[in-house]
Amino acid sequence: MNAQDRRRYQRIDFDASIVLSQADSRWNANLLDISLHGLLVERPSDWDGDGCLPFNARVVLSADTQLQMEVQQAHEEADALGFTWRHIDIDSFSHLRRLLELNLGDTARLEREVATLGS
Repeated sequence: MNAQDRRRYQRIDFDASIVLSQADSRWNANLLDISLHGLLVERPSDWDGDGCLPFNARVVLSADTQLQMEVQQAHEEADALGFTWRHIDIDSFSHLRRLLELNLGDTARLEREVATLGS
C-alpha cells in the first residue's frame, strides 16, 4: 500500500497563490496541493515562520473567490511546507468542498471524507 492509498484525505494538485501570515509577517507562496485536511505550499525563499504558532492562510482561487483559514504547520522540507487546518469559515469550506468535488470526480469518496472530519 503506497502513501496515497493510506491517506485519509485525498489531495489534489492545485496551482494557486497563497498568502501566509503570522503576527506582523507575511509570505507569498504557491499552493502545490490541497485536501480536506490541509495544504502543501512551496516554501517561500524568505521563510522564517514559527512552526509552533498558528498561521492565517488566504488561497486566491479567482478575483472573486478566496479560501481563508487558520492553519498549523505540520512539516517543513527544503522546498515545501505542510499545514493542517485549525479553523476554516463556512464560506471557505463550501468553496473548498466544491473545488475538491470538481477535481476528484468521486462525490461518494468526498462525502466519506467530509463525514470523517468530525471524528
